Amino acid sequence: MPKRNTNQTENLTYSINQVGFKFGSIILNWEYLEIEIPFETNYLIQFQQEVELRASKQSEYIKWIVYLQGAEHLLQIRSNDSLAMSWINQAEKIMNSRSEWNEQFYPRDYIKGHLYWTKAKLLAQSKNFNQAVIYAQKVKVLDNTIFYDKKNEEESIDALIDYWKEK
Repeated sequence: MPKRNTNQTENLTYSINQVGFKFGSIILNWEYLEIEIPFETNYLIQFQQEVELRASKQSEYIKWIVYLQGAEHLLQIRSNDSLAMSWINQAEKIMNSRSEWNEQFYPRDYIKGHLYWTKAKLLAQSKNFNQAVIYAQKVKVLDNTIFYDKKNEEESIDALIDYWKEK
């Protein structure tokens, strides 16, 4: 439904207003009129397809990192926990089956720490606190002090382990 705008716009203008990952609106302004057209995207379906496509094109050295990143993104936006858990489990399975590692990326233990920490948070988000503690403790025993120190500063791994143990 058009509405009256108090500011005159001589030329037709439009803008796109994002409302989260799934919704948005197109706003048209002309003269003293404003029209807002809401829309919905298939963001999660498109995201899932993109992760699966990228993973299918990667070598086994990298495929597990694609799944890790996909799972971490779903964790961050608190969406589709079951898919995130499926991807993190795939990442862990592939990671554990690979004996070689390309050091052009981060050191392997750094990435393992990232995977274990992401899985710990996913487990805690699904209220599986005992398993979350186990995975958080795996982070602490790796030779990845850079990852552990950075995450401990940002999120306090130790405090979350204590919190999860109380649950």
